[in-house]
Amino acid sequence: MATKKHELHEKSDAIHLEYDNVSRVTYRVLLVEEQNSCDAAIQSLLTTTKDVQAEILTCQRDMENHVEAHQSEMMAKNMTKKDIMKDNEQLEIVLSDETAAQGKLLEEIDKLKDRKTAIKEEAKADEARYQKMLDLEKAGYLRLDELKAALFE
Repeated sequence: MATKKHELHEKSDAIHLEYDNVSRVTYRVLLVEEQNSCDAAIQSLLTTTKDVQAEILTCQRDMENHVEAHQSEMMAKNMTKKDIMKDNEQLEIVLSDETAAQGKLLEEIDKLKDRKTAIKEEAKADEARYQKMLDLEKAGYLRLDELKAALFE
């Protein structure tokens, strides 16, 4: 009877150990997947930011070319300086909108970087809690084994 109980306890301990190992691996896989997702989002935003920066440079060049062409055209038509300034202000509004969009993208990148850092810290804390739990469980099994040994003596 005692041998049968001992065998059952050993099988139970082995099952608990296997479950703990599977849980730990699953948790780590989920953390890695979330970190990879954050990395991909950051890379996507960086690419978008570079595209926006290139578009801003293109807009600036187009604006400068347009202003020069427009000024030449206005002078040829004897338009007033006031009309030229009004057109320039409209072009600057478009440029400021593009610059604001770039700022928003940079803020989003910073948020994703912060989230990635938080996930890494959370993973470390979870790993420490998990290790503490395993240590407590191991201590419990050791105590259980002592009690079993005392019971069967």
